[in-house]
Order: sequence, then C-alpha cells, then structure tokens
Amino acid sequence: MRETEDKQHEVQRLLGRCMLRLQQYEALMKAVVAMHDIGGTLSTIAAAPARRSAELSTTNLGKVAERLFKSVIVPDGFSDSDDADATLASETEIRFRAVVRLQMPQADYDKAKQGVKDLVDLRNTLVHHFLELFDVWTAPGCLAAVDYLSDAYMRIDEHVGQLRTWADGLDHAKQCAAREFSAPEFLELLVNGIAPDGQVLWAASGIVACLREAARGLQADGWTPLESAIQFAAREHPLQTPERYGCRSWPHVLDASKLFDLRYTREPDAAKVAWYRERA
Repeated sequence: MRETEDKQHEVQRLLGRCMLRLQQYEALMKAVVAMHDIGGTLSTIAAAPARRSAELSTTNLGKVAERLFKSVIVPDGFSDSDDADATLASETEIRFRAVVRLQMPQADYDKAKQGVKDLVDLRNTLVHHFLELFDVWTAPGCLAAVDYLSDAYMRIDEHVGQLRTWADGLDHAKQCAAREFSAPEFLELLVNGIAPDGQVLWAASGIVACLREAARGLQADGWTPLESAIQFAAREHPLQTPERYGCRSWPHVLDASKLFDLRYTREPDAAKVAWYRERA
C-alpha cells in the first residue's frame, strides 16, 4: 500500500511538472502572437500591446497555435491578405503597422505546424484524459504513467526550446525595426509628415494638425482668424512653421495643403483679416 502511494506521489509530481511547463509554453506563445503585429495611430499605439494581450488571455492553446501559424510563422511565398487601405483610421491621422514574421520553406512549415498540433493534443490528453489512460490506483498503472509523463515532459521541453528560438528571432527583427523607426528621417515623416525626399504628406503633417487644433478652440461660425492661429502655433507648437514645409507664409500653407478655404474680410478703416476653415 505504501509503495503504491509513493508511486502515486511521483505521478502527481511529474504531472504537475508537465502542466507547469505547458503553462510556460502557452504564455510564451501568447506573448509572441500578441507582439508580432502592432499598429495604430499616435493616440492608440501605446495601448495596442495590452489590448492584444487581453484579447488572447482567455484564448485556448489550440486557437493561439492556429494564429501562430496563420500570421506569425508562415511559409515561403506568404502574402498578407489584409487590406492596408482598410486600416486607415481617417484622413487626419497617420496610422502605421509594424509586423514581424518568421518565414520558412513549406516542408519545414508543415513539419513545425504538425509538431505544435501534436503538442496541443498532448496537452489535451494530460488535462482531460489522463485518468482514462492510466490506473493510478495500482502500482503497475503508476509505473506506466511515470514512463508516459517522463516522455511527455521531454517532448514539452523540446517545444519550449523551439518556441524560444522562434521568439528570439522575432525579437531580433523587432530590435532592427525599432532602430529604423527611431531614425530622424522616420520621425520626421511620422511627426511632421515630411518624406525623406522632401514631399509633404499634408493631411498627416504637423502644421496641418496645428491649424486644426487652433480651429477647435478659436473658430467662430466655422471660420478661424488666421492671425490668432499663428499666435497659437508660436506659443504651443513653435517648431511648426511654414518654412519647415517649404512655404513662404501661413496663407501659402493653407493653399499648398488644399485642405482649407481661405477668405478675407475688411471692416471700414481697418486692415483686412484672414480667416480659414477646413474643407468638407
């Protein structure tokens, strides 16, 4: 009786070891899937990783594995079916997306995918059917269970190592991308909408954003006094100047962007006043 109890304790220990390793594997896979594809606008990008992690937190391992081999680990010749135009938030915000993937020959991809599927099946067996397979109330049943669990742990551990290798490769790619994104040319494009060749993406430019911000607080009957907007820009966004965008003046900015209407009014015995509004 005592011998059987000792063997049962060994089964429990080995089963617990397998389950802990599987949880480590699942947590790592969810982190890989959550972080491989991050996108959004300047106002939403910071919260994107937490949002994706929360979405995956209640997803089972099988579903996460499906996503892993659908968009993270892909075969040679993979083509992203996402419609890039459909991801635009609006015409007034830059939206960008950073995606890292691990690409492999089709045969290697099929082998890796089947291996992870087999691991998911092993996990389901341990969680749901273990007591159906082994009579842990007898010494022979415990011995069979110990052999099975020892082999299962080796298989799980091998997959953890493989997943870590994939995660390290993806992390290296993200680090390389981060260096590119921190380059002055990229930041100039992202913040100010000025491409490396000098072309201005007016709808996403910093100076147009400044004019829109000024209009929200200064407009009257839909029109904003340009002089007030210029003062606002000098006070709140001093780096946003017409010269930065190759323009001679603020009216030149309004005209070059083709995003605003400009009109002038004049009171008797007074200088003319420039007003602008965003085109519908």
